[in-house]
Amino acid sequence: MSIGKKIKFFRKRRGMTQRTLGTEVGFPPASADVRIAQYESDSRTPKPYVRNAIAEALGVSVPALTAPEFTDNLTLLHILFALEDRYGVKMSFDGETVYARLVVQAKKGDPLYPKLYFWQMMKRQLVTGEISQVEYDDWRYGLS
Repeated sequence: MSIGKKIKFFRKRRGMTQRTLGTEVGFPPASADVRIAQYESDSRTPKPYVRNAIAEALGVSVPALTAPEFTDNLTLLHILFALEDRYGVKMSFDGETVYARLVVQAKKGDPLYPKLYFWQMMKRQLVTGEISQVEYDDWRYGLS
């Protein structure tokens, strides 16, 4: 999903109009909706300081807007190559299906540990029905 599509997704999820988002970002009210519409249609790409302001106004982390796109199989393959280099993606084949498995391990003391630990706690709460998918997604997208 492009950054423009993500902006639109999060804006609608928050129940905001393009004008409201634009004015919260700091655009003049007369052109606020036009600017946001340009970003959402991908005819313009927000500069980093605007992207940061949009993320803040939407209550999401910047990476939620800028996470890499899986536009095609080749892009996904190269993302998997990068994950292999960094985290050791393992490949397997059962005679019919090829699997790419990512195991990210973090032990206590590792800076990633608390984030992964909290993630597994949130996922468990989702699976057991303690939180809704919306609450889980709000947590995921609001990570900073």
